[in-house]
Amino acid sequence: MTVSCRTASCAMGIATASASCDGMGGCPAPTTTTCAPFTCDTAACATMCMMDSECAEGSYCAAGVCTPRLPPGGACTINNACASGFCADGVCCDQACNGQCEACDVAMAVGTCTAVSGAPRGTRSACNGSGACGGTCDGTARTSCTYPPTTTSCRTASCAEGSATAAATCDGMGNCPATMTTACAPYRCVDAACGTMCTTDAECDGGTRCIGGRCEGPRSNGTGCSRDAECASGTCAQGVCCNRACDGLCEACDSEGTGGACTPRPAGQRPVITSGTTVRPPKGCLCNGSGMCVVPEPVDAGAPDAGNIVRDAGTDLGMDAGPAPQYGFQGNGCGCRVGDATSRPSGALFALGLAGLLMASRRRRRSASVEGTVGR
Repeated sequence: MTVSCRTASCAMGIATASASCDGMGGCPAPTTTTCAPFTCDTAACATMCMMDSECAEGSYCAAGVCTPRLPPGGACTINNACASGFCADGVCCDQACNGQCEACDVAMAVGTCTAVSGAPRGTRSACNGSGACGGTCDGTARTSCTYPPTTTSCRTASCAEGSATAAATCDGMGNCPATMTTACAPYRCVDAACGTMCTTDAECDGGTRCIGGRCEGPRSNGTGCSRDAECASGTCAQGVCCNRACDGLCEACDSEGTGGACTPRPAGQRPVITSGTTVRPPKGCLCNGSGMCVVPEPVDAGAPDAGNIVRDAGTDLGMDAGPAPQYGFQGNGCGCRVGDATSRPSGALFALGLAGLLMASRRRRRSASVEGTVGR
């Protein structure tokens, strides 16, 4: 009959096998087994695991098998696989190493968390922004990216399609502010900025004209102007925008109430010679109210007219047998006077008249003397 002298047991990761008496009064020496990487399972070493606690210290449970934990630099997928308890960038690391600008897989330092330069490594979030304002890892800062200062230019001022785009600088957080554009009309965009004044039409846009240093839309008829280009009609006449050239001797575009329409000058006004006049007016002509310049009917050398172009009722001292008198303008241009002393022999007529008066006076004195003699 077999008599048990020792029951199986397991403690402190060491399993002791059961034993029976040897029949000679003795119990065999204990037989022990180290359970690592497993632990004791009641009275014997475990042979599989479901959790890390079922594995010896320095091991972890991987797919039901207790596996020794890895040193820094060992390939891993979970923290439990690493002796340090940290798996970063696919290797066991000496620390968590989760800063935006650090990594544990840097060449020549695998397994040691190291600050990096350039773009963040692995699954870490990328730096904000791009281009001139974009952030980057500078090899010193570990927790976050470094960004260009707010003095960094990210957009230069420019002109395009009649609009000016303002220059801009980075906001210090990786961003270039939204584009700000300004429509330059009625001015042109010159040297990356909208104009604010002009000296020529070339500095104006949108069909506007340079008028008094400012770009303005073409002016309507009847509005003051200094040149044709300022008018929508293309014609500036007598200082106003006009519906046509209006360069006739007796035409006007600046008459009140005409709204910039070319109309005949009132009767009796003198003709006006403009830069567009090609025909000189007849000497002494006056406007007739229908756009024509007509020489008025001549007057004689009697009493001066009171501004009316009609024959007067005066009595000539001489004879009207000479050539027709020439006329010049007098006063407001509505009255006329004899203008050419050579057109009538006024000096000779005066002398003849004076001689006639003297002869008549002598005859009267003679008659009076004869009558006195007879009476005595």
